[in-house]
Amino acid sequence: MKKIRVKVLKYVSLVCLAVNLSACQQELSSADVVLDIEASEKELTSYHVLLKQNEYNYEREKGANPDLETVANGQIILQEGGSGSRVDKVNGVAKDKTEVVANATTGMIRYHQNEWQPTLTPKSALGNIVTIPYEKTVLFVKELANLEGVKWESDVSYDMVSYVGDSADVVKSVYHLLGLQVVANSYLDMGISINKDTHFVEFLEIHMVQNDGVQHEKNIEVRYNGFNRQRLKELPKR
Repeated sequence: MKKIRVKVLKYVSLVCLAVNLSACQQELSSADVVLDIEASEKELTSYHVLLKQNEYNYEREKGANPDLETVANGQIILQEGGSGSRVDKVNGVAKDKTEVVANATTGMIRYHQNEWQPTLTPKSALGNIVTIPYEKTVLFVKELANLEGVKWESDVSYDMVSYVGDSADVVKSVYHLLGLQVVANSYLDMGISINKDTHFVEFLEIHMVQNDGVQHEKNIEVRYNGFNRQRLKELPKR
């Protein structure tokens, strides 16, 4: 199977060309990484997240557009609320657009720019947009620290976690992160990059091929930024 390398790791490799190569791709202690991201998470008050996800079904010939595609932007202010938007496409055509705004007590949602409606809880509103919140990615990294076959490396700018293969334990952790039921015969190529200065996770990218009789390809890219710089939006008027 042809491996599709993680873009983040490609970027880091290019950075390495500009510095002393001996300082690049050094082995890293997973325990140290976990301690660092746990410490930085305690200082986290807000963040922005961009999620891109697409899926191909090889039951038919692969087309120019994914069968399913999602792009979501979210601003999360911990303990206070947040806001965001999400667009879902089918075969390249936008089918659903969702917007949410929430504070500590109330969540609001609207579809296709229709009227705003209240949600059951603020958390349920934001859950429509931010399907992989930052704290879930931190837990994922901590799980990977206990699994075999996962590579932990460091360069001048990033601590990097990567895995290529089909280990049942790693596959299970990925499906848990995505909130999906485990599919047998899944192959992974994934990478995570953690800023060495701030110790915040900045990039998560997963390429997954499933074969349960029909081959499926999933690509997930998550970028976290704007740490501790997000502001709460006012709730829209109904």
